[in-house]
Amino acid sequence: DWILWIDADEYLVGGENLGKYLRENMYNGYVIRQHHHALDAEFKPDVPVRLFRNGRGVKFFGVIHEHPEEGLNQGIQPAVVLSDVHIMHDGYVTEKVRRERFLRNL
Repeated sequence: DWILWIDADEYLVGGENLGKYLRENMYNGYVIRQHHHALDAEFKPDVPVRLFRNGRGVKFFGVIHEHPEEGLNQGIQPAVVLSDVHIMHDGYVTEKVRRERFLRNL
């Protein structure tokens, strides 16, 4: 069993390709590049582990931008970056929205 972690303001691109990665193999997690859609800025993609095996004791750490780890400061390993699956994030489309979310998260 696997867990795919995705937020409400994100959507999966290339999700039809995930099945081939869910078979038995050496990886416990997959990095899915997260691209931030913005009308007024350009962002580099983030590279979080977004797909990981269930039953390994993974917990989420962080107050605002949570992330899965096997223990504090212990990322899910081994993990590999997927090239044919991406996550698009629409949560920071304009500077106004980014500022409002930043203030909300303080």
